[in-house]
Amino acid sequence: MQSGKAAKVPVMEILPPLTRSDKGAELIAQDCPQCGTRVRKARSFGSRFVCESCKSGDKIAEIDPAKAIRLPRLDINDQVASDPLLVLRKGFVPRQDEAQQSIPASGTFARMRPYLAILFLAASCGWLASELAMNQVPGIDRMTTGSVRGLDISSLDARQLQRNGEYAVQVRGRITNRSSARLPVETIAISLLDRAGNKASDWIFHPAIRYLDPGSSFSFSTAKGNAGLTHASVAVTVGGVTRQTGL
Repeated sequence: MQSGKAAKVPVMEILPPLTRSDKGAELIAQDCPQCGTRVRKARSFGSRFVCESCKSGDKIAEIDPAKAIRLPRLDINDQVASDPLLVLRKGFVPRQDEAQQSIPASGTFARMRPYLAILFLAASCGWLASELAMNQVPGIDRMTTGSVRGLDISSLDARQLQRNGEYAVQVRGRITNRSSARLPVETIAISLLDRAGNKASDWIFHPAIRYLDPGSSFSFSTAKGNAGLTHASVAVTVGGVTRQTGL
């Protein structure tokens, strides 16, 4: 049986926003069972909530309607920093000027965040555009940086051969396209280096394969006669990529 005296209804109090790191508060939203209005509260302040719209009948008989503050509807994902947090308290409805004073002022960093986000987005778009151009247009990175990114030299081997009193150097290896674009392989340069690392002799040859599809590779073998015995190592360069091996 219901009592003739109306039950005291919790009313709104406006407090500064709480964050997850402040007292472990977690912002959630609930719907009023009376009118369906959605309000926001902090989980750490209990399971009850205060409706923003039920301001009629005996539910608010103890509240002065002139002092009640109607707040905008808040969704569960609302993160507007200037909105106060609605939490449960009894017996207090702040005046409009008190409510405004409880809202923290926006700092310099908060005002700059939209501009920082725009700068970050512009930088990301520029980087992505350059990556797409480098990967999709064969040879464009060689035009800008002098190398073809994605080519790899592996299984490099060099040896000295002797025939009829003459010494030759034979170089073998494998060229692989590690990128996602079709890349040119126009020339392969071979350099013979002395013990100090200085270039003593070199030559260039053109492979039969001029372009490599993504993931494909080919082996090469080349030799130079009358090379002598003063060389200590061999350097192979293709598309700006250089690998070195000893003799």
